[in-house]
Amino acid sequence: MLFCKECGKKLKENQLFCNGCGRQTAHSPTPKSQEIEQKTRYQKPASSSLNFKIVLICSIFIIGAFFAGKYFMGAKPEAEKAASPPSQVQAEKTEPEETQPPDEPPPPPVEKEEEEPTDTDTQTTITADIQSEEEETYEATAATTAVNSAHPADDLTDAITKLNEIKIPTSSRDISLTWQGHSEEDGLGFMAVDIPAEDLQGLFDLYDQGKIDVLKTWAKKVYEIVDDAGTRSGKEWSVYVGDQCVGAHPKTLPSEDLMNFSGSCGYSIPVLGGFNKANYTLILNERVFGANEEKDIILPDSSRYPLAEADIPFADDKARLRLARNEIFARHGYMFKSADLQEYFSTKAWYSPDPAFDGTLSDVEKHNVALIKRLEER
Repeated sequence: MLFCKECGKKLKENQLFCNGCGRQTAHSPTPKSQEIEQKTRYQKPASSSLNFKIVLICSIFIIGAFFAGKYFMGAKPEAEKAASPPSQVQAEKTEPEETQPPDEPPPPPVEKEEEEPTDTDTQTTITADIQSEEEETYEATAATTAVNSAHPADDLTDAITKLNEIKIPTSSRDISLTWQGHSEEDGLGFMAVDIPAEDLQGLFDLYDQGKIDVLKTWAKKVYEIVDDAGTRSGKEWSVYVGDQCVGAHPKTLPSEDLMNFSGSCGYSIPVLGGFNKANYTLILNERVFGANEEKDIILPDSSRYPLAEADIPFADDKARLRLARNEIFARHGYMFKSADLQEYFSTKAWYSPDPAFDGTLSDVEKHNVALIKRLEER
């Protein structure tokens, strides 16, 4: 027995509509138009399937053509490389990319400008006139030395090196002292202390033997070195040579002096000391430079300062220029082969012959010798 799903009224078999509510029963046939609509809604048309197949076939063809073209295009360069000589292929592999066209010439190399030589690079040959006619010569590098050096420590070190090289000749051997130095704001100090007893007594023996000239020659060399260092650095200087509390002493020194410089430990007698030219003394009382020594010298500063032409008032006097030039060598004790020069300097109280002098001059002296020589030849 069947009932209406809407109102529950009893239905007859094969009844198409409910008599109570008019609802179509389950046995009602589906209209044809509705059936066609359902079919068209859920069934895929045949034309759509055909279009899909066409698109698929075209895609496959295009992809295949792409890869085929790429293959044939790449095969030609490989064939050309295979036909090329091995060296050319290798060059193509290893040669870096050019940063400029190969036919363009490379830029010319930049030439370094030559630096102009400085004053210290200039070398001048100087000649020392030490004979009257044939003239014996010295050749050395001359350089103008700047006054008031900016490196006093270098001046001190250089001076110490030169002082250590000085030798004092004695009858048995040469004596060399070991020097020390210090630089303060107000000056330079040079000293030789802790002298071996044998060397110290050897210096005192020269004094006792009356060989004061040998000691003065050594003392003047010391003076020239320390005064040059002071001039370069723009500072005052002081010198002390001696030892404290030792047994060595000059035998000929007055007893009063021995008493003043002795004690329970021994003698403390200075060999050399001073802080300027006026009070520069040997063995307490012996002045290294005589009182009238400056008056006996033609150019007193020719060993201390670089001179200019204006500093030489007798520039036209050839004979006096010759003496002034050789005077620089005479201060070192040079023994002249020219008879007139040797005779002239032997009359000077400050001249002390030194057979060991080899002609070496300071930079200041080299400059002044060259200047005077130019004036003589003018």
